[in-house]
Amino acid sequence: MRDYIDSLFQQIQETSPIALLPTSQSGMKLLPGVQDNFRVTVIESDNEVVVTVEMVPGYLKKDITIDLLHSKALKISCEHRECKQEETMQYFQCEESFKSFTQIVPLLKPVTDEGSNASFRDNVLEVHLKKAVEDPSQ
Repeated sequence: MRDYIDSLFQQIQETSPIALLPTSQSGMKLLPGVQDNFRVTVIESDNEVVVTVEMVPGYLKKDITIDLLHSKALKISCEHRECKQEETMQYFQCEESFKSFTQIVPLLKPVTDEGSNASFRDNVLEVHLKKAVEDPSQ
């Protein structure tokens, strides 16, 4: 059992996150490092996929990075740094805080980044992605 767990950890460390994404509907694999720092909802309509993310308070729009890793995977990263300084005649105090996390959101249908848009309001991130045109010959 220990050898099996060790091999799983080795696969995760040696493999890029893109390689662990679902390759087809029948060959699903687990995603690495999925954190539960925010609630994600994926809604599909006729021509687009809408990803809604309820984020923890404290993040600003400039802290968020959105990347389409693959036509079926969206990566959402947040990184926030804060520095509070207090200076008096007797001392100087500096308190720094840093928080970050990344989540890969698997998508059921292939999407494209052309014509996509995102909005961030009241700690809710909403990403609209256009569905990719599927090739009927496949």
